[in-house]
Amino acid sequence: MTVRNSRTPLLELIQYITPDGITVNLHDPAGDRAVLLYEGDGLPSVSYSSTKGPSQHGSTILGVKEPEREIDLALRWTACSRDDYWTMRHELVDYLRPNRTDVDNPTPGVLRRVLSNGEIYDLNVVLVSGPKFIFPTKWDHFSIQEPLHFIAHNPILYNPTNITDDVEDFEVVGEEDIVYGFTFEFTFSDDDPYVARSFTVNYAGNWESFPTFTVEGPWSHLLIGNQETGKKIELDGYASPALEITTIDLTYNVKSIETDSNVSLLNYLTNDSTLGTFAIQPKPLVTDGINTIAVAIVGGTADTTVTMSYKNRYIGI
Repeated sequence: MTVRNSRTPLLELIQYITPDGITVNLHDPAGDRAVLLYEGDGLPSVSYSSTKGPSQHGSTILGVKEPEREIDLALRWTACSRDDYWTMRHELVDYLRPNRTDVDNPTPGVLRRVLSNGEIYDLNVVLVSGPKFIFPTKWDHFSIQEPLHFIAHNPILYNPTNITDDVEDFEVVGEEDIVYGFTFEFTFSDDDPYVARSFTVNYAGNWESFPTFTVEGPWSHLLIGNQETGKKIELDGYASPALEITTIDLTYNVKSIETDSNVSLLNYLTNDSTLGTFAIQPKPLVTDGINTIAVAIVGGTADTTVTMSYKNRYIGI
């Protein structure tokens, strides 16, 4: 039987994932847990840097930075008895305690929002305030209703799914080089022909994303370039043997190039490389969010493979 004017309830979740990987439903419409307030995942207040000349009216903008993001959340969990209340309260404290990670080298937890359309947005956070467990009113001794205050030192949200693609077969066939529309800033001698492949990224995020590249040897010269932005990563003077794995991690606080033997290759990075700013960019910074990532390799074979992975990142929901 269909009930007139009835509506399907919104099936949205708000979850907290502890630094050690336990997923906790903070808001579960089908259960007895609710988030009464959730603020802070829109556009954060930004900070503009500027300069001012001695005779200038106003000032000149130099740049913009996103500050830390603050999330305010009001939580209500309900039990059926006083004993269940204490069990629930101990459970919440256990999930949120700061020493679920190394207190001298902490790893943030994750606030996750699962929207009614299935979209997932994660935010790396630390809890800085709450729960205080304010003494309840006389009729509410079986429930927890507490404000929680989180800070995201990295204010950018992201979809947790890694998007991956790979290109392979860098073996030189014939006398002509294989190039796909990217003008590289170096040339090779006739004795060292290069082969180029490319990734096409239809980027769905609205904030820059720093990818990770995994390169399986052999190769003796490597260049990765973003055709739309002109940024590149070039390694010269190192010969990677067959089966060796080199990982180029462009995550903001990492920026490393290491082999699977934990050998850093940063010394082989050319001076004009842009390791710090190489990123996948959203529209309108690149047309329609399409980034062409080209890879050129000298000394490759049919077994040489390059894999790229990244996440869609967002300035707000």
